[in-house]
Amino acid sequence: MPSRSLANQAQREFFADISKLNEIALTTKRTETLSINIHGAFTLFDKHWSSVLENSDETMLALKEAGLADLRGEPAVHFHVDWRTIKWARIQRRHLELISTDYEIVFCEENDAATRVFWFYLREGIDTQYLLTKWGSDWISLIENETFIYENLARVQGNQEVAVLMFN
Repeated sequence: MPSRSLANQAQREFFADISKLNEIALTTKRTETLSINIHGAFTLFDKHWSSVLENSDETMLALKEAGLADLRGEPAVHFHVDWRTIKWARIQRRHLELISTDYEIVFCEENDAATRVFWFYLREGIDTQYLLTKWGSDWISLIENETFIYENLARVQGNQEVAVLMFN
């Protein structure tokens, strides 16, 4: 089981748009022996484990279901995710004839698709175009506060100044 952690603000903002999509497929695969596809709509689900002393809060990735907001236990279908490792995402074209999808949204440890942890397959449509218009097809930083840093760096570079960024 991964370490329990909460999704950060950047992850929540990106996922707020993904959670508006219906009929997408969540998948993960670690070997050629097993993969899993779950079709539907997905949401983030925060859970507090009162019986746990350390790291008692976590954000799960859950299949949307009726009554989820009032649920005291775990959702019937969910992934436990160590959100501290999910630092990058990207929306990219990937046609899969078997399940009739046109794009994938990959969630990765690094800005390299080979480090993907989980991903969604989705079909071409107005919702997909909305995501691409809002988020683009380049790598999306899900590191807390990094979006702000990149915006300020672009502004500084536009003024022909030099900036040095330091990360903890």
